[in-house]
Parts: sequence; structure tokens; C-alpha cells
Amino acid sequence: MPNSVYSNAKLRVRTKNARLARLTVILLLALQACAIPLEPKTKLDTNQTIPILDVSRLLTDRWRSLEIKGETNFQIVSMDGELAIRAQGAGGAAGLIRRISFSPNECPLLSWTWTTSRIQPSADLSKKATDDVAAAIFVLFGDPGFLTDPDPVPTLRYVWTSNAHKVGDLIPNPYMPATVRNIVVRAGSEKLSQWTVERRSLADDFQRAFGKPPEENVSAIALFADNDQTGEPFESYFKAISVDCGTSS
Repeated sequence: MPNSVYSNAKLRVRTKNARLARLTVILLLALQACAIPLEPKTKLDTNQTIPILDVSRLLTDRWRSLEIKGETNFQIVSMDGELAIRAQGAGGAAGLIRRISFSPNECPLLSWTWTTSRIQPSADLSKKATDDVAAAIFVLFGDPGFLTDPDPVPTLRYVWTSNAHKVGDLIPNPYMPATVRNIVVRAGSEKLSQWTVERRSLADDFQRAFGKPPEENVSAIALFADNDQTGEPFESYFKAISVDCGTSS
């Protein structure tokens, strides 16, 4: 029987446009307030795989619920004998976030397992009015500074979205185009309801998105999904996330 993921550290912004424009800042506030680094200032061994998301350790690893507007329903469920996190649209925008610390140059390969059974058909990430995703992985690079005055940092958002885009498309976020870049990993109904393992080179993707290699450590990773713009239902699932260190990208 599914257990509801705990919910705290609720953050809300007064207006829809301000909320969306400050998405990365809000994520940074949450990670500053309630999460801890993964082995900070420690050089990681080569050829080591570091788990970032293990659903059975969600509480132990201090993942936190982040409700930005309304809700996205996150639950721990059992699928095919394995634990997963289910995200269902509820007319809002929300995620789960964990603070970590590792070099994208020393630990270049990010891997995760996900699927979606339903996506928002009218979603278009190039437009503010339709900027919804069925599933997304945020990766934040760099120190946001003080909690009272956080600085936006370069952010990659790996997305599963509608067929308005093609796999591989690089799309600046319409609200924060200078700092948040969408990379379309899955689009449309292909692989729908099939567990899919993704592997991405963080260094290569950062270079492509921002025109230079990453200079700062990854500071946080978040799961995210929303339908506050289109209002169209979705259902997605996340399993393991990990990074490989000492592996060629």
C-alpha cells in the first residue's frame, strides 16, 4: 500500500508569473534550509558509483518536499516488486529536492530511471503559458550564496515532455533563459509506460547549454513535475538516480 511522501518546507510565491520566474531561486532556498551535502570537500574515489536517489532511503537521505504552487501528488509505491516515486498532476507545481556536492568533471555521468504513462499534450516549454513537464530532473551548479539573498545559478533541467519538441532539443526556460536550460530527453508517447534508464554527461550537457565547461560543483538535484499551466493530467514515476565518478563522459 503506497505511503505518502512527507511534506514540509512549503514555499509559495504570491503571483504565478513571479513564482515561475523565481523557480530556481526557490529551489535554492529549499536546499539551503533543509538539506546536507554528500561528503563535502572530500575527493571521491575513482570508478565509484554514488547513489543520489534510493527510494528506500528517502527520509535518511533527507529528500525534502517542495510545493511551489498547489500540489503535485508524490507517493512512494511498489511497482514490479520495487519501490518507486509516483508523481500525479493536481493542478500545481512541486518537487522533491536533495542537496549534494560533487564535481561534474570528476563525476561526469548522471544516470536515472523513470517512466511516464501520461503527458500533457499541449505542453510547450518555449512558452510561458504552457511551460509544464510530465517529469523533470533539475541539476543545479554552484553556490547560491546566503539564504537571505540567494543568487540564481546555472541549472540544467532534463525533461520528459510533449511532442512539441524533439529529443535533444535545448530550450532556454522562458522565465529564466539566462540560467535555466531545458534538455529534452524524452518527447511524446515513445517509451510511454516503459521503464527507461537515462545516462547523461553533465560536463558535455553543461558545455552545450552554456557554451563553457562547468566550473562549480553540483549543489542540488531535484525531481519535478507540474501542470499548473495546461491543467492537463499526467502520471510519472522515478526510481534510482546515481552519479559515476572516474568514468569517462
